Amino acid sequence: MGRLRRQIGGALVLCSLALAAAAPAGAQGGGTIAADEFDGTALDTSVWSLANPLGDASVSVSGGTAKVALPPGTAHDVWGNVNTVSGLRQAVPDRDFEIEAKFTTKVSSGFQMEGLIVEQDPNDLVRAEVHHDGDGARLFVATMFNGTPEVRHYGTVPSFVPVYVRVVRTGNVWRVRHSNDGRTWTSTDAFSLPIAVTRAGPLVGNSPSGGGGAPAFTAAIDS
Repeated sequence: MGRLRRQIGGALVLCSLALAAAAPAGAQGGGTIAADEFDGTALDTSVWSLANPLGDASVSVSGGTAKVALPPGTAHDVWGNVNTVSGLRQAVPDRDFEIEAKFTTKVSSGFQMEGLIVEQDPNDLVRAEVHHDGDGARLFVATMFNGTPEVRHYGTVPSFVPVYVRVVRTGNVWRVRHSNDGRTWTSTDAFSLPIAVTRAGPLVGNSPSGGGGAPAFTAAIDS
C-alpha cells in the first residue's frame, strides 16, 4: 500500500512500504502510523483490523498483497448515517500526516470502490476513492460531519492500474491526490474538516448501480 514518506531533518525519505505517513515539522501529537509489506500469509492483527460491519467481508494475504473480498448483493458503503464500508483500519495519531494506498485491481462495474478512509468515528470522516459508476472510473471525495455528507470532489480519472490514492492532512485542511504510476499526481482543491482522527486505512466497497444489486469486488492492496 504505497510508500512511506517521513520528514527527517528536512529531507524527504522514501521507502517502499505498505502504508505512507508523514508528520511535517510542528505536527501535534505523538504516535506513528505503521507500514506493512504484507509479506506473510495472514493479516498482521497487531497493525490492522478488517472493517467488517456486515460480517461478510474477508481478507487474505500473500505475495506482498492484501486482498479484501466483498460478496455481491449487499452494499458496503458509507453515506449519511450508514457506514457499512469495508477495508483495513489501524489506529492513527491525531496530527498532520500523509497516507497513501496502492491498488493493483481495476474497478470495472458500478459501484466498485477502492481508496482511503480517515475517521474520527462512523459519522465524522473523509472518504477518498476511485470508483466505477457504470460509465467509467471517477475520483470521488466526500466528508461526513455529524453524519451530514458533503461531496468535495468528483471527476473522471483514467481506468488504469495501478491506482494510487493519497490523503494529506494539515490541521483541519485536507487534500486528496491521485496517480496511476506513483510519480505524476493530480490534486483536488483543499477543503476543511475539523475532526479528531482516530483511525484510517484502505477503503473497499460496493454499491448497487441502476436497478442491479451491488457487484462482487475484491480489491488488492499492494505493498
